[in-house]
Amino acid sequence: MAKLSTIVPFLFLLLAIALPLILAAASGDAAPTTTEADCFHRPDESDGDLLEASMPNDDDDVELEGEQLDDEGLFEDDMELESEQHDDEALLEDEDENDETGYIVMPTDHENDEEDDDTESSLSPSDESYSDLDSDEEEDINGREAAGKLGVAVDKVVTAAFFNSIIKNAGSTCKGKRFYTRAAFLTATKSYPEFGKQSSDAATKREIAAFFAHVTHETGSLCYVEEIKKATYCDRKATKWPCAPGKQYYGRGPLQLTWNYNYGPCGKANKFDGLKNPDIVAKNKVIAWKASLWFWKKSVRPVLKKGFAATIRAINGGECNGGNRPAVESRVKFYKKYCKRFGVKPGSNLSC
Repeated sequence: MAKLSTIVPFLFLLLAIALPLILAAASGDAAPTTTEADCFHRPDESDGDLLEASMPNDDDDVELEGEQLDDEGLFEDDMELESEQHDDEALLEDEDENDETGYIVMPTDHENDEEDDDTESSLSPSDESYSDLDSDEEEDINGREAAGKLGVAVDKVVTAAFFNSIIKNAGSTCKGKRFYTRAAFLTATKSYPEFGKQSSDAATKREIAAFFAHVTHETGSLCYVEEIKKATYCDRKATKWPCAPGKQYYGRGPLQLTWNYNYGPCGKANKFDGLKNPDIVAKNKVIAWKASLWFWKKSVRPVLKKGFAATIRAINGGECNGGNRPAVESRVKFYKKYCKRFGVKPGSNLSC
């Protein structure tokens, strides 16, 4: 009986443990077991969108490759830009070196040409002030001048008919007959746009009449390209523009540019070596006109408002006061003739 009393409680304990298991198995709620395969998720159809979004595709590869190419192109652009910047820096250094030699190889703005203190005549540019006008009129003129709209267009005044009316008087054997052209003149004026920009059409026409009156006289109606009586014309006091060995600075071109102190700065302004190569003024059709327009701007234009007589003094003052009366009369005659042709009055103070 002692052993039975010991076994019975033990049996009740086993029954208490086993009974829930037997009931669960009978109802089909047995706990699931975990296999090795269940450690890896196997997506079903409901996971399709998620799978598609998570997997890489060909379009992504193309886009990534495009971005890489863009980055490479941007890198190449940066390298090219850096190269251009280096080129610009080198160009600026070259310009500085050219400035030291005194001769400019890059195009320059003639409004900023260096003034020469050694020349006989005044080389300071005209400020073209209009003291005889009220403030509103002066402001209007200055505004139109800044816009480049003052005066009638030069090519409308210096027509082919006008140019030919001068050069037709040159003999058939004249060098100038084949050297001076209207086209070369108009090309040269592009480098001196202030020429023919006066306060009115009448003033513009008077300036052009004055210019061609002196050209006609100096060249014998566009016959001569060089001075007949050649000389060295070297002023050794003009040390800023020293004469080159063996070179002569006699008159050349439409206004017969003369003296080393004119050839030097003229060449600098127009990108040629006027001291070592003065002959180019008689060989290059456009440079010949540029040289004359340069001298006109520096020495003649500033005195235009004082009358035609002042322009004679600026070009060849030795003719004035009885120095060469026939020459003065010749210049005045052509000036009056051209003013009449252009339909403007010549004004006062014509002869010196």
